[in-house]
Amino acid sequence: MLAKLSTVNKKETEASSAKTANATKVTSTTDKTTKSSPKTGDSTDVQLYVILMLVSIGAAAGAGAKRKLKTQR
Repeated sequence: MLAKLSTVNKKETEASSAKTANATKVTSTTDKTTKSSPKTGDSTDVQLYVILMLVSIGAAAGAGAKRKLKTQR
């Protein structure tokens, strides 16, 4: 047969449970602030698109300038 817990042991158990719960709460809030943002699945590289846009604008401007110089001669 199992022995019955005394009131002293029950209070100690409740106090240790409360301390563990508080420690868990503190740990979980600090973990949330130190973790990075979750991945969203968006893996596009914006810099690549900006560079391609600038190259395209430069090519269009160069072609326009070449055409203008060719028609002026």
